[in-house]
Amino acid sequence: MKPFFALFLAIAVLLLPSCAVNRQSAAQVLDSIVEALIDGGIELPPARHIYLSGAAQGSRSHLSDKLAALLYYGDRDANPREIALLSDFAIRLPDDLSACEIHVLRAANPANRDKIAEMLQRRLDMLSRSEVHLFIPDAFESNIAAGRVVVRGNFVILLITPNNDLAEKGI
Repeated sequence: MKPFFALFLAIAVLLLPSCAVNRQSAAQVLDSIVEALIDGGIELPPARHIYLSGAAQGSRSHLSDKLAALLYYGDRDANPREIALLSDFAIRLPDDLSACEIHVLRAANPANRDKIAEMLQRRLDMLSRSEVHLFIPDAFESNIAAGRVVVRGNFVILLITPNNDLAEKGI
């Protein structure tokens, strides 16, 4: 009986961090990431917008289909079909042309995490294209090059920050 209990305990300890993050809202995860960066001495550019799921249509926090299509497809007329796979999201975009973005998206169904990760990777790839670099200062190109998509529980997160290791610790 003791080996079974030890195995159960080991599995529970491994699953505990992903369970904890799944109890948080996307906005809480975003706040934790930003707090980890600030506590680590990272100065973030002011946020132009923070888009939140459930925001009233027409409000500054509402993510319209056209803006989602522009962010994730580079085309306002595209169909951002992955947005329908989300149960919650919080997106922080910079006030200027700095490359510092954090997208926290919660999959409604864990089976859709890969599709959501592909959408976030597409965003990172769009920012990596050479024509975008014409508008971003050299100091921020490294943020894009080091950008990453992270999966924690049902959350799929795009980190484009000055220190993604530190940001990831906030999750």
